[in-house]
Amino acid sequence: MICTSKKEAVISFLKAVFEKEDMNHSLTEAARLICELYPIKKVYFAKSLGKRMHYLTGYGNETYLPAEKIFLANNIWVFIEATDELKLLDKKQLIYLLKLTVTCLVEP
Repeated sequence: MICTSKKEAVISFLKAVFEKEDMNHSLTEAARLICELYPIKKVYFAKSLGKRMHYLTGYGNETYLPAEKIFLANNIWVFIEATDELKLLDKKQLIYLLKLTVTCLVEP
């Protein structure tokens, strides 16, 4: 996906994610695109079931570095490995985009 602006990148991201048939496929596509668009090695999603996390899907290469755990919405969490190279503004925008995406995927 080659985009000339952030606006195009967001539109392309949302189109690619929402054209999938279910939430797991959509989240897999989101993880793949995040690894392509940002300097992130691995992204995976989990759903909290009480005190435990149930792995849903993910994409990327194992880094064996601690993952940053971020709550998105509706008991869905994202884990992002190797975020050191990610700028703070890009990170905030990415988290906002993921929260919006998960909210739309889960809400009827």
